[in-house]
Amino acid sequence: MSKGRNKIFKLLISLLQFSAIIFGIISLPNVKCESEITYIVKCKGCNKDNNWPKIIGDSFNNPSKVEINNEVHNFNHNWYKLDEEISTITLTYQRDIDSYADMFNGITLIEEITFVNFKTKKPKSMQNMFFKSPVKYIRFGQNFDTSEVTDMSHMFEECKELLEIDLSDFNTASVTTMHSMFRFCEKIQVIDARSFDTSKVTNMYDMLGYCDKLVYVNLSSFNTQSVQVMQGIFINCHALKYIDISNFDYTTFLASCPESNSNPDSCKFHYTFAYCENLICLNFKTFQFVDRVNDNTFNNRNSNIKFCVDESNIKVTNSDLKNLLKNNCDDQCFKDMSKKFDISSNSYVDSCNTNKFDFNDLCWDDCPYNYYRIYTDRRTCLKEKPGENYFLDSTNNIYYKCYSTCKTCNIRQNGKYHNCEQCLEGFSFMDNTKDIYALEKNCYKNCEKYYYFNSDNEYFCTEECPSGFKLIKNKNKCIDKCTNDATYKKEYNNTCLISCPKGTVDIDNKCQPCYESCEECNEVGSKYDHKCSKCKDGFSNLLNNDNCYKNCAHYYYFNDKDYICLDENKCPSDYKLINGQTKCIKECKDDKIFNSHFEYNGGCYETCSRESYTEGEKDFCKCMTNTTCKDCSLLAIENKLCSSCDTENNYYPIKEEKENNDIMNCYSSSTIPKKYILINELYVPCYQTCGTCKEIGSDDNHKCESCIEGYSQLNNDKNCYKV
Repeated sequence: MSKGRNKIFKLLISLLQFSAIIFGIISLPNVKCESEITYIVKCKGCNKDNNWPKIIGDSFNNPSKVEINNEVHNFNHNWYKLDEEISTITLTYQRDIDSYADMFNGITLIEEITFVNFKTKKPKSMQNMFFKSPVKYIRFGQNFDTSEVTDMSHMFEECKELLEIDLSDFNTASVTTMHSMFRFCEKIQVIDARSFDTSKVTNMYDMLGYCDKLVYVNLSSFNTQSVQVMQGIFINCHALKYIDISNFDYTTFLASCPESNSNPDSCKFHYTFAYCENLICLNFKTFQFVDRVNDNTFNNRNSNIKFCVDESNIKVTNSDLKNLLKNNCDDQCFKDMSKKFDISSNSYVDSCNTNKFDFNDLCWDDCPYNYYRIYTDRRTCLKEKPGENYFLDSTNNIYYKCYSTCKTCNIRQNGKYHNCEQCLEGFSFMDNTKDIYALEKNCYKNCEKYYYFNSDNEYFCTEECPSGFKLIKNKNKCIDKCTNDATYKKEYNNTCLISCPKGTVDIDNKCQPCYESCEECNEVGSKYDHKCSKCKDGFSNLLNNDNCYKNCAHYYYFNDKDYICLDENKCPSDYKLINGQTKCIKECKDDKIFNSHFEYNGGCYETCSRESYTEGEKDFCKCMTNTTCKDCSLLAIENKLCSSCDTENNYYPIKEEKENNDIMNCYSSSTIPKKYILINELYVPCYQTCGTCKEIGSDDNHKCESCIEGYSQLNNDKNCYKV
């Protein structure tokens, strides 16, 4: 309930305030009206002494504020000194502006105008807006709103220096009069009004009259159903050769001038095409030629003029005029009018010359004012600055379209080279090993699986590599030769790798398989010559060479060259087992791996034990005569020494001999010289002055039990000194 009461209370307050305003109890604040116009001018000679251009028309000569290049100037009517060739002007007015009539009427020295901003009401009139101005170029921009303009009469009249005008953004849907709109624009060559909506226009008097150099006019969108005045539309257009007004509707014009009107000049096509002495092709096929058309209509016409008229519409009584208007619609000039129009040659052509700009069905020597020169498959023009997929060639100031796959580029496509800096989404720089230059220049479509370049350097996507091609997996690329790639040069199983995998060897950039038992190899092996440098797991180098053999669960042996695993731990009847190994061998003396040359009891041993040697038999252990040895090697036998001593029967070596030799003498307590004592199963010498000792002495404490000859214990302290 409280919310409802609040709403009712607020409503009552509002009603009371409104009543107070109505009865003058409360007054409304003054609303300040302000308008602002900003435009850029290019001025010829304005920065010279005493050259003060007129920057605005007389009807706009009372601004409240004048800013030129962001500097506020004192009000000086409409004449200001411009210190720079290009100046930005902002004029502020303390009033509403709803008409641009005479805005630049009579300005001086200004050659170019670019409109930046209008903070005004939508104008209703642009009458005489540029009347007699010296401008050569006008750029209207997006803020130039003509949507509510009804009067464009004399808008550009006597702009005798005007060279080009872009009318593409004009909204003429509300315009009712275009009287003398371009009259006396003596230097303009092209008026392209194809965007005009003229459905409400009633007056076109002298609209294009006296445009001496006009060679091309496009009125294809004109709706003339409301036009009542058409006199002199093309009068004195001396250079015009071709006019197509086949879309004109003359119904209203004829209805406004009934036959009973005694044919005043206002009801005739008075001088409509007069003094167009170069006019050779005139298409107004739908026009009804009644007696309102007379000789004045075509005054001073070209003797070779051709008309495209429907003969059923020729209802003039003048026989000469009737003959003149005979149907010539099939003449070549009418067929030509569907082609491109070359401005400089004033003729229709099949296509624009390559050094011209093809834009809006016209061939231009240069793009229209403030348009950008661009090149795609031909020279053309663009109103807005080209996007990032164009680059500017500063040598000719032309924007060239990047190749279709490029996002950006800094040089135009050159034959097979795209010259991209960045690729469009869905495209990438592909590694073309046949053409190194193209590697970081060409953008190709991303393939779902693999891609390749054929012999003609054409790019293709593929589900699998074509026959004769190898795959670079890391690049998803198929290539005819691995060696053509800078990194993946090694060929293996139809793929290209950086290096050969384990179990293969690089032979001329091809990964050849090692023998089946090798993990690594330096050459390709065979059954009997494996050439392994490293064995696979489960294989071993059994012959101390580069062959690798499978590890057997039981004993193994070699039968000639063949390697055989046995099913049990038992050697064949004519083989011996190498002691401590699983290898069976026919002759112990042939063992070159374990050096088990001694045969004893059907086995092969590296040394003979004390019980098994008979002197004189080098390869067989039988009965040993040197009873001090535990075992003896072939070298020990040859030198009648031991490999190790029989410590079980108290035979020990001298420490120095054991540490310095593989073979040694073995001593018992009765055969060892007295100057040695037994420590940890080694005979160690006493201190050098001792004859006998029980401990090992030092220079400070000899620990002698007796002294050698020539030495004596002088202080009975177990030290022996020279006598």
